[in-house]
Amino acid sequence: MAVSKKAKETIGLITAIIVLIGLVFGVYFWLEKRYALAEEMKKIEQRLDYKILADQLQAIQERIWQIMDRFKNREMDQTVQEELRVLEMQKEQKQNQIKMYEQKVP
Repeated sequence: MAVSKKAKETIGLITAIIVLIGLVFGVYFWLEKRYALAEEMKKIEQRLDYKILADQLQAIQERIWQIMDRFKNREMDQTVQEELRVLEMQKEQKQNQIKMYEQKVP
């Protein structure tokens, strides 16, 4: 049973259309997956940034507490007072960064 030339062309055209549709869907899903992962990575990065800020704030607070405990009943010299002042400024900066970050991130 011989297949006519017209039938071969039709089968070839149908096959080409199916392959093209499959290719378009493949590219679509590949791009969707890629950008979905990019959004997920962005969220993870934001959470990591927040965690880093919170840890830095905690470390600064602990250092302040150590200094206060060490000099609880004694007079602080000028260098210790300066370090305490710098730590308080850093603490305030980190708190402001965290507040700005919390407003920015849903």
